[in-house]
Amino acid sequence: MQPVDELSEHRYGKAFLDALSEFLATRGGDRWLELHGSGPRSRMARFEAATLPEIERHCGPVAGKRVLDFGCGTGTITPSLADRASQVYAFDISEPAIALTRMRLADHAIASVKVLCAQSYSDVAEPAGQFDLVLMHAVFEHVPLSIPGLRAMVLGEAFDAVSPGGHLVICESPNRLWPRDIYCTGLWGIPWTRGGSRWAYERAVHKGRHADPEGRGPISLEERGAWGFTYWALRRYLHDRPHEILNAQAGHDRWVRYGRRLSARRRLFETAAYYGLTRTAKVPVVALAPMLSPVVIAKPARAPR
Repeated sequence: MQPVDELSEHRYGKAFLDALSEFLATRGGDRWLELHGSGPRSRMARFEAATLPEIERHCGPVAGKRVLDFGCGTGTITPSLADRASQVYAFDISEPAIALTRMRLADHAIASVKVLCAQSYSDVAEPAGQFDLVLMHAVFEHVPLSIPGLRAMVLGEAFDAVSPGGHLVICESPNRLWPRDIYCTGLWGIPWTRGGSRWAYERAVHKGRHADPEGRGPISLEERGAWGFTYWALRRYLHDRPHEILNAQAGHDRWVRYGRRLSARRRLFETAAYYGLTRTAKVPVVALAPMLSPVVIAKPARAPR
């Protein structure tokens, strides 16, 4: 296993960085390069420092597990998973994103990851098999809300890929309960509008917070992730599949922070949410947080009779 600092401070080659910059030009621009890189403020660094320890606290060590990076995008966390798990699959519907994942893995000299690209995960689900751990890292908010049934279908595909006794983990995704789009535009009010709102789209374009050179309209803003989701929406989408929200259960229901000091206001909020919601209604604290990270969904080891 590579040391964490070596992995997260990896220096990418010019070919990968140029391709990444071109890919992100209409997906947030240069400010997203830092997130998709490997420096101290990147998604990879945050995953290593905080998200991964929280996942392992609930699900056990990633080492020895068969893992699916569902919606891997440009592969920001795929090397971290490949450095630990016994086997890793990376899946995305975007061919340009998958091409970048392949380039990233080659830059890290990682050849063990099986990379999959298809219009739907159902197209590759059978040969891929099931996994001990399925991760949706900064993924679900990019599924257009305006297409009826699409989010339920995608979440169902991800959950069905989990082996009995395994886990689906959703992390680093914006909570639609909060009125400000903290994920891509920074604008107030957008998350509370109808998914794919023309008003929200035109406002984001007018404010210079969204580029749509191909003229695709509001769906382009949806695919960037302007409309997050809620904990209760996730439960609704999985209503027909036996599951348990693990981080709402005793022994898993306290939110641990790794290397981050919280303000007094935030500590008060989390304490109030824990005693007022988690202890009484078995709803995890993350259900009220700006980011739904993580929601840990356990699949029963045996189907109920």
